[in-house]
Amino acid sequence: MIRKIAIIAYAIVIAIVIIGDSSSALDKLIKDDVTFLFQEENRLAVEDIVGRIPVIKQKIGSRTGLDTDIPIIFIIHKDRGSFLESTKNEMVAAYAVPEENTVVIDLSQMRVHPINLELIIIHELTHLVLHHHIGRSRLPKWFDEGVSEWVSGINEIIAPDKSDVLRRSVIGGTVIPLYRLSAEFPGDRRGFSLAYEESRSVIEFMEREHGEDKIRSIIARMSNGEDINSALRNEITVSVADLERLWLKDLDIRYSWIGYLSNNIIWILFAFGAVVIVIGFIRFRWRLKNYKDDDEDAEIAMLERMYENDESKSDP
Repeated sequence: MIRKIAIIAYAIVIAIVIIGDSSSALDKLIKDDVTFLFQEENRLAVEDIVGRIPVIKQKIGSRTGLDTDIPIIFIIHKDRGSFLESTKNEMVAAYAVPEENTVVIDLSQMRVHPINLELIIIHELTHLVLHHHIGRSRLPKWFDEGVSEWVSGINEIIAPDKSDVLRRSVIGGTVIPLYRLSAEFPGDRRGFSLAYEESRSVIEFMEREHGEDKIRSIIARMSNGEDINSALRNEITVSVADLERLWLKDLDIRYSWIGYLSNNIIWILFAFGAVVIVIGFIRFRWRLKNYKDDDEDAEIAMLERMYENDESKSDP
Protein backbone atom coordinates (compact mmCIF):
# COMPACT_ATOMS: atom_id res chain seq x y z
CA MET A 1 0.00 0.00 0.00
CA ILE A 2 2.81 2.43 0.90
CA ARG A 3 4.53 1.66 -2.41
CA LYS A 4 1.30 2.30 -4.32
CA ILE A 5 0.74 5.65 -2.58
CA ALA A 6 4.34 6.65 -3.27
CA ILE A 7 4.00 5.75 -6.93
CA ILE A 8 0.77 7.74 -7.30
CA ALA A 9 2.31 10.74 -5.56
CA TYR A 10 5.34 10.60 -7.84
CA ALA A 11 3.16 10.34 -10.92
CA ILE A 12 1.08 13.34 -9.85
CA VAL A 13 4.21 15.44 -9.43
CA ILE A 14 5.46 14.39 -12.86
CA ALA A 15 2.05 14.95 -14.42
CA ILE A 16 1.84 18.47 -12.97
CA VAL A 17 5.17 19.31 -14.55
CA ILE A 18 4.50 17.80 -17.98
CA ILE A 19 0.77 18.33 -18.37
CA GLY A 20 -0.13 21.50 -16.52
CA ASP A 21 0.97 24.11 -14.08
CA SER A 22 -1.24 23.03 -11.18
CA SER A 23 -3.11 20.04 -9.88
CA SER A 24 -6.39 21.76 -10.72
CA ALA A 25 -5.61 21.09 -14.40
CA LEU A 26 -5.65 17.35 -13.75
CA ASP A 27 -8.38 14.82 -13.24
CA LYS A 28 -7.74 11.49 -11.56
CA LEU A 29 -9.63 8.26 -12.10
CA ILE A 30 -8.86 5.11 -10.12
CA LYS A 31 -10.17 1.65 -10.99
CA ASP A 32 -8.84 -1.23 -8.91
CA ASP A 33 -5.03 -0.89 -9.08
CA VAL A 34 -5.03 1.35 -12.16
CA THR A 35 -4.77 5.13 -11.84
CA PHE A 36 -5.32 7.61 -14.68
CA LEU A 37 -4.07 11.20 -14.63
CA PHE A 38 -5.44 13.30 -17.46
CA GLN A 39 -7.12 16.53 -18.52
CA GLU A 40 -10.89 16.77 -18.66
CA GLU A 41 -11.11 16.83 -22.46
CA ASN A 42 -9.62 13.33 -22.52
CA ARG A 43 -12.17 11.84 -20.12
CA LEU A 44 -14.10 9.87 -22.75
CA ALA A 45 -10.90 8.27 -24.06
CA VAL A 46 -9.79 7.44 -20.53
CA GLU A 47 -13.14 5.86 -19.66
CA ASP A 48 -12.86 3.76 -22.81
CA ILE A 49 -9.40 2.58 -21.76
CA VAL A 50 -10.64 1.73 -18.27
CA GLY A 51 -13.19 -0.66 -19.72
CA ARG A 52 -10.53 -2.46 -21.75
CA ILE A 53 -7.97 -2.98 -18.98
CA PRO A 54 -9.26 -6.39 -17.71
CA VAL A 55 -9.16 -7.93 -21.20
CA ILE A 56 -5.75 -6.36 -21.88
CA LYS A 57 -4.33 -7.79 -18.66
CA GLN A 58 -5.75 -11.20 -19.48
CA LYS A 59 -4.13 -11.19 -22.91
CA ILE A 60 -0.74 -10.18 -21.52
CA GLY A 61 -0.95 -12.82 -18.79
CA SER A 62 -1.95 -15.54 -21.24
CA ARG A 63 0.86 -14.67 -23.63
CA THR A 64 3.66 -14.20 -21.10
CA GLY A 65 2.54 -16.53 -18.31
CA LEU A 66 3.12 -13.74 -15.75
CA ASP A 67 0.83 -12.30 -13.10
CA THR A 68 -0.53 -8.95 -14.34
CA ASP A 69 -2.09 -7.77 -11.07
CA ILE A 70 0.27 -4.88 -10.49
CA PRO A 71 -0.40 -1.21 -9.70
CA ILE A 72 -0.36 0.85 -12.89
CA ILE A 73 -0.43 4.59 -13.53
CA PHE A 74 -1.37 6.13 -16.87
CA ILE A 75 -0.44 9.72 -17.70
CA ILE A 76 -2.44 10.83 -20.72
CA HIS A 77 -1.27 13.80 -22.81
CA LYS A 78 -3.65 15.78 -24.94
CA ASP A 79 -0.98 17.31 -27.21
CA ARG A 80 2.39 16.53 -28.71
CA GLY A 81 4.22 19.42 -27.09
CA SER A 82 3.69 18.37 -23.49
CA PHE A 83 4.46 14.75 -24.34
CA LEU A 84 7.82 15.67 -25.90
CA GLU A 85 8.71 17.69 -22.81
CA SER A 86 8.63 14.42 -20.89
CA THR A 87 10.62 12.23 -23.29
CA LYS A 88 12.40 14.28 -26.01
CA ASN A 89 12.00 11.24 -28.27
CA GLU A 90 10.08 12.38 -31.33
CA MET A 91 9.89 8.86 -32.73
CA VAL A 92 7.40 7.37 -30.23
CA ALA A 93 3.76 7.91 -29.28
CA ALA A 94 4.03 6.27 -25.85
CA TYR A 95 6.58 4.93 -23.41
CA ALA A 96 6.80 3.01 -20.15
CA VAL A 97 8.61 3.96 -16.94
CA PRO A 98 8.96 0.54 -15.28
CA GLU A 99 10.58 1.89 -12.11
CA GLU A 100 7.39 3.83 -11.38
CA ASN A 101 4.88 1.40 -12.95
CA THR A 102 3.87 4.25 -15.25
CA VAL A 103 2.76 4.44 -18.87
CA VAL A 104 2.83 7.81 -20.66
CA ILE A 105 0.68 8.16 -23.79
CA ASP A 106 0.42 10.93 -26.38
CA LEU A 107 -3.27 10.67 -27.22
CA SER A 108 -2.98 13.24 -30.01
CA GLN A 109 -0.95 10.83 -32.14
CA MET A 110 -3.74 8.27 -32.11
CA ARG A 111 -5.78 10.74 -34.16
CA VAL A 112 -3.16 11.58 -36.80
CA HIS A 113 -1.41 8.23 -37.22
CA PRO A 114 -2.82 4.73 -37.84
CA ILE A 115 -1.95 3.62 -34.30
CA ASN A 116 -4.27 1.31 -32.39
CA LEU A 117 -4.62 2.64 -28.84
CA GLU A 118 -5.47 -0.74 -27.32
CA LEU A 119 -2.42 -2.40 -28.89
CA ILE A 120 -0.21 0.47 -27.70
CA ILE A 121 -1.50 -0.08 -24.16
CA ILE A 122 -0.87 -3.84 -24.42
CA HIS A 123 2.66 -3.11 -25.60
CA GLU A 124 3.49 -0.67 -22.80
CA LEU A 125 1.86 -2.75 -20.06
CA THR A 126 3.87 -5.76 -21.21
CA HIS A 127 7.00 -3.72 -20.49
CA LEU A 128 5.72 -3.00 -16.98
CA VAL A 129 4.79 -6.62 -16.30
CA LEU A 130 8.17 -7.93 -17.52
CA HIS A 131 10.09 -5.43 -15.40
CA HIS A 132 7.87 -6.10 -12.38
CA HIS A 133 8.86 -9.78 -12.43
CA ILE A 134 12.37 -9.62 -13.90
CA GLY A 135 15.15 -7.39 -12.61
CA ARG A 136 16.52 -4.86 -15.10
CA SER A 137 20.00 -6.41 -14.92
CA ARG A 138 18.57 -9.74 -16.13
CA LEU A 139 16.31 -8.28 -18.83
CA PRO A 140 18.15 -7.32 -22.04
CA LYS A 141 16.44 -4.48 -23.87
CA TRP A 142 16.16 -6.51 -27.09
CA PHE A 143 14.33 -9.28 -25.19
CA ASP A 144 12.11 -6.78 -23.34
CA GLU A 145 11.16 -5.01 -26.56
CA GLY A 146 10.88 -8.20 -28.61
CA VAL A 147 8.47 -9.82 -26.17
CA SER A 148 6.39 -6.63 -25.90
CA GLU A 149 6.06 -6.53 -29.69
CA TRP A 150 5.37 -10.27 -29.78
CA VAL A 151 2.51 -9.86 -27.29
CA SER A 152 0.97 -6.72 -28.81
CA GLY A 153 1.83 -7.18 -32.47
CA ILE A 154 3.09 -3.59 -32.77
CA ASN A 155 5.66 -1.12 -31.48
CA GLU A 156 5.20 2.48 -30.36
CA ILE A 157 7.17 4.10 -33.19
CA ILE A 158 5.40 6.86 -35.11
CA ALA A 159 5.61 6.42 -38.89
CA PRO A 160 8.18 3.58 -38.73
CA ASP A 161 10.65 2.98 -41.54
CA LYS A 162 8.63 1.36 -44.36
CA SER A 163 11.66 0.47 -46.47
CA ASP A 164 12.09 -3.03 -45.02
CA VAL A 165 15.04 -1.92 -42.91
CA LEU A 166 15.77 -5.41 -41.54
CA ARG A 167 15.95 -7.08 -44.96
CA ARG A 168 18.21 -4.34 -46.31
CA SER A 169 20.45 -4.64 -43.25
CA VAL A 170 20.74 -8.41 -43.65
CA ILE A 171 21.63 -8.12 -47.34
CA GLY A 172 24.02 -5.23 -46.62
CA GLY A 173 25.63 -6.91 -43.59
CA THR A 174 24.68 -4.08 -41.21
CA VAL A 175 22.57 -5.97 -38.66
CA ILE A 176 23.21 -4.65 -35.14
CA PRO A 177 24.70 -7.34 -32.83
CA LEU A 178 22.39 -8.25 -29.96
CA TYR A 179 24.99 -7.39 -27.32
CA ARG A 180 24.79 -3.76 -28.50
CA LEU A 181 21.02 -3.83 -27.94
CA SER A 182 21.19 -5.15 -24.39
CA ALA A 183 21.16 -1.79 -22.59
CA GLU A 184 19.92 0.79 -25.10
CA PHE A 185 18.83 1.34 -28.70
CA PRO A 186 20.45 3.70 -31.25
CA GLY A 187 19.24 7.30 -31.26
CA ASP A 188 18.92 7.80 -35.01
CA ARG A 189 15.66 6.88 -36.76
CA ARG A 190 17.09 4.12 -38.95
CA GLY A 191 19.04 2.50 -36.12
CA PHE A 192 16.07 2.88 -33.77
CA SER A 193 13.69 1.22 -36.26
CA LEU A 194 16.23 -1.53 -36.99
CA ALA A 195 16.65 -2.29 -33.29
CA TYR A 196 12.88 -2.71 -32.91
CA GLU A 197 12.69 -4.92 -35.99
CA GLU A 198 15.57 -7.08 -34.84
CA SER A 199 14.10 -7.50 -31.36
CA ARG A 200 10.76 -8.68 -32.72
CA SER A 201 12.41 -10.88 -35.34
CA VAL A 202 14.48 -12.77 -32.73
CA ILE A 203 11.43 -13.59 -30.61
CA GLU A 204 9.41 -14.63 -33.67
CA PHE A 205 12.31 -16.87 -34.74
CA MET A 206 12.26 -18.51 -31.31
CA GLU A 207 8.51 -19.06 -31.63
CA ARG A 208 8.84 -20.64 -35.09
CA GLU A 209 11.64 -22.94 -33.98
CA HIS A 210 10.49 -23.88 -30.48
CA GLY A 211 6.89 -22.73 -29.99
CA GLU A 212 5.37 -20.05 -27.77
CA ASP A 213 5.33 -22.35 -24.72
CA LYS A 214 9.12 -22.26 -24.70
CA ILE A 215 9.09 -18.47 -24.75
CA ARG A 216 6.80 -18.49 -21.72
CA SER A 217 9.11 -20.99 -20.01
CA ILE A 218 12.12 -18.77 -20.69
CA ILE A 219 10.24 -15.79 -19.24
CA ALA A 220 9.27 -17.86 -16.19
CA ARG A 221 12.89 -18.87 -15.54
CA MET A 222 14.02 -15.26 -15.82
CA SER A 223 11.28 -14.19 -13.40
CA ASN A 224 12.63 -16.81 -10.97
CA GLY A 225 16.12 -15.31 -11.06
CA GLU A 226 17.90 -16.86 -14.04
CA ASP A 227 19.71 -14.66 -16.53
CA ILE A 228 18.92 -14.82 -20.24
CA ASN A 229 21.77 -17.22 -21.07
CA SER A 230 20.82 -19.67 -18.34
CA ALA A 231 17.14 -19.56 -19.27
CA LEU A 232 17.90 -20.15 -22.96
CA ARG A 233 20.24 -23.06 -22.25
CA ASN A 234 17.79 -24.74 -19.90
CA GLU A 235 14.84 -24.42 -22.27
CA ILE A 236 16.18 -24.55 -25.84
CA THR A 237 19.81 -25.65 -25.21
CA VAL A 238 21.45 -22.57 -26.76
CA SER A 239 23.20 -19.46 -25.47
CA VAL A 240 22.44 -15.94 -26.64
CA ALA A 241 25.40 -16.18 -29.03
CA ASP A 242 24.10 -19.49 -30.43
CA LEU A 243 20.59 -18.08 -30.77
CA GLU A 244 21.92 -15.03 -32.60
CA ARG A 245 23.96 -17.16 -34.99
CA LEU A 246 20.97 -19.40 -35.83
CA TRP A 247 18.68 -16.40 -36.21
CA LEU A 248 21.10 -14.63 -38.58
CA LYS A 249 21.47 -17.82 -40.63
CA ASP A 250 17.69 -18.01 -40.94
CA LEU A 251 17.55 -14.36 -42.01
CA ASP A 252 20.27 -14.94 -44.60
CA ILE A 253 18.23 -17.75 -46.13
CA ARG A 254 14.95 -15.85 -46.05
CA TYR A 255 16.37 -12.59 -47.36
CA SER A 256 18.81 -13.97 -49.95
CA TRP A 257 17.75 -13.88 -53.61
CA ILE A 258 16.68 -17.52 -53.44
CA GLY A 259 14.68 -16.83 -50.30
CA TYR A 260 13.24 -13.68 -51.81
CA LEU A 261 12.15 -15.58 -54.93
CA SER A 262 10.59 -18.40 -52.94
CA ASN A 263 8.73 -15.98 -50.64
CA ASN A 264 7.36 -13.99 -53.59
CA ILE A 265 6.93 -16.71 -56.21
CA ILE A 266 3.19 -16.09 -56.67
CA TRP A 267 3.69 -12.39 -57.41
CA ILE A 268 6.65 -13.13 -59.66
CA LEU A 269 4.61 -15.63 -61.68
CA PHE A 270 1.72 -13.18 -61.84
CA ALA A 271 4.01 -10.43 -63.16
CA PHE A 272 5.60 -12.85 -65.65
CA GLY A 273 2.18 -13.93 -66.88
CA ALA A 274 1.13 -10.32 -67.32
CA VAL A 275 4.25 -9.59 -69.37
CA VAL A 276 3.63 -12.67 -71.56
CA ILE A 277 0.04 -11.56 -72.17
CA VAL A 278 1.16 -8.05 -73.15
CA ILE A 279 3.84 -9.39 -75.49
CA GLY A 280 1.36 -11.85 -77.01
CA PHE A 281 -1.16 -9.06 -77.59
CA ILE A 282 1.47 -6.86 -79.27
CA ARG A 283 2.53 -9.72 -81.54
CA PHE A 284 -1.09 -10.45 -82.40
CA ARG A 285 -1.71 -6.82 -83.39
CA TRP A 286 1.50 -6.75 -85.41
CA ARG A 287 0.56 -9.93 -87.28
CA LEU A 288 -2.97 -8.65 -87.88
CA LYS A 289 -1.60 -5.42 -89.30
CA ASN A 290 0.82 -7.29 -91.58
CA TYR A 291 -1.98 -9.60 -92.67
CA LYS A 292 -4.15 -6.63 -93.60
CA ASP A 293 -1.22 -5.00 -95.42
CA ASP A 294 -0.58 -8.22 -97.34
CA ASP A 295 -4.26 -8.44 -98.33
CA GLU A 296 -4.28 -4.82 -99.43
CA ASP A 297 -1.10 -5.34 -101.51
CA ALA A 298 -2.58 -8.45 -103.14
CA GLU A 299 -5.85 -6.63 -103.93
CA ILE A 300 -3.97 -3.68 -105.44
CA ALA A 301 -1.84 -6.04 -107.53
CA MET A 302 -4.96 -7.82 -108.82
CA LEU A 303 -6.62 -4.53 -109.73
CA GLU A 304 -3.48 -3.41 -111.56
CA ARG A 305 -3.44 -6.64 -113.58
CA MET A 306 -7.11 -6.26 -114.43
CA TYR A 307 -6.48 -2.67 -115.53
CA GLU A 308 -3.53 -3.76 -117.69
CA ASN A 309 -5.64 -6.51 -119.29
CA ASP A 310 -8.41 -4.04 -120.09
CA GLU A 311 -5.95 -1.67 -121.71
CA SER A 312 -4.40 -4.41 -123.80
CA LYS A 313 -7.83 -5.43 -125.09
CA SER A 314 -8.76 -1.87 -125.97
CA ASP A 315 -5.58 -1.26 -128.02
CA PRO A 316 -6.07 -1.75 -131.86
